[in-house]
Amino acid sequence: MEGGDWEERKIFFICHRGNDSQLAVRLLGERLTNEGETIHSDIDTNQLRIRDVVGGYQAWADIVDDSFPIIRRIL
Repeated sequence: MEGGDWEERKIFFICHRGNDSQLAVRLLGERLTNEGETIHSDIDTNQLRIRDVVGGYQAWADIVDDSFPIIRRIL
């Protein structure tokens, strides 16, 4: 990337309820920082911002966009 392109780089992880996306953010953050520090659901590594969607797509549908499609299992 050249110049200011890095300033706008964002990565969002999303899963059903938010647990797996938190883990993904932490694991990627550990890989990028190489420090092994505990990283929660929002990190900045230089100009790269990595976050998870808290509550997952279920919360997104409930709070942000009730038209967001949710697949529900029927047992």
